[in-house]
Amino acid sequence: MEKPNLNIKPNQNFLGLILGLASIGFAEYFCLIWLFCFGIAVSLIFFISVCFTLYFYTIKYCKNKTL
Repeated sequence: MEKPNLNIKPNQNFLGLILGLASIGFAEYFCLIWLFCFGIAVSLIFFISVCFTLYFYTIKYCKNKTL
């Protein structure tokens, strides 16, 4: 059986969102309120950034799509 070729290249917005969500989980586990607040702020910023990036990538894809 052949292994699938997974060519995944996450951008910095997505990696920042993962970092923010991981910090929220870490803060919940160890009851660190300051880290929880930091994780919420980072997650919100990167979530908005990922949404804008996805929107503009979709617009660009639809304009360049050939039928």
